[in-house]
Amino acid sequence: MEEHNLYSSYRFVSGAMNLLCSSLTHIVYLLTAPLLVFLARDFGLDNATAGYASTVHICFMGLFLFVGPVVIGKIDIRKTQILGVTLMLAGLFLSYISKSFPLFLLSRAVTGAGHGISGSCTHSVIAAWFPPREKSAAVTVNSLGIVAVTTLV
Repeated sequence: MEEHNLYSSYRFVSGAMNLLCSSLTHIVYLLTAPLLVFLARDFGLDNATAGYASTVHICFMGLFLFVGPVVIGKIDIRKTQILGVTLMLAGLFLSYISKSFPLFLLSRAVTGAGHGISGSCTHSVIAAWFPPREKSAAVTVNSLGIVAVTTLV
């Protein structure tokens, strides 16, 4: 097998960090669904209205999946990944302290933005730091981690 000098020797550490970040993002997203009944009760809403929390999260995640590569181009990928995780954690904290449903929806929007930015970083790291023969394995390991987290949650 030929040696690739252009690819990072720390790519497996980066791959492990990507797996952890992907797992965190999916735990953050998946935890909302079982809690919708409690959200409805706490905010005095019906279950359908409480379901907007998941919708807002997924809409902002989709939007920021397109914004992520632009941010990666402006600052490096590590700082972008840190920004994504920071947004997710800020959204989680905001959801913890929110006393109203609109504030809770805002927290889910912030969390979704972080989820989208982190998601684009994950795939960008795999595309940039892994040689062609290792890319499919890196994507597979990342996807298996997401499936494992989904199963556990």
